[in-house]
Amino acid sequence: MSSIDDFEVFKVASATYKALEGRWKFIWKLVWKFGSLLKLIQSKCIPALLYGLEACPLNKADLNSSDFVVNRFFMKLFRSGNINIVRECQIMFQFQLPSELLEKRTKKII
Repeated sequence: MSSIDDFEVFKVASATYKALEGRWKFIWKLVWKFGSLLKLIQSKCIPALLYGLEACPLNKADLNSSDFVVNRFFMKLFRSGNINIVRECQIMFQFQLPSELLEKRTKKII
């Protein structure tokens, strides 16, 4: 391999690195923004929701309805209609659905 080939490889690698670095900065800004918003919702909104859900007798349809609201919020937040992507985002941000949290809370009591 000649020094010209090495230089071309270096230019390509450098350009690729710069492009990826820009993408990662963008992604980390989104993670920071969404992460802060989701932590705020988890700390302020979800406890109030769970308090209200615990006070009412609920059937499976009611629990699914509360999960639907959270899933739709994630779909709008991440601009995706794919439920698999939404669930993956929920896992990555450690965000549990209200039905899961309510189940854990009732198991603790019992």
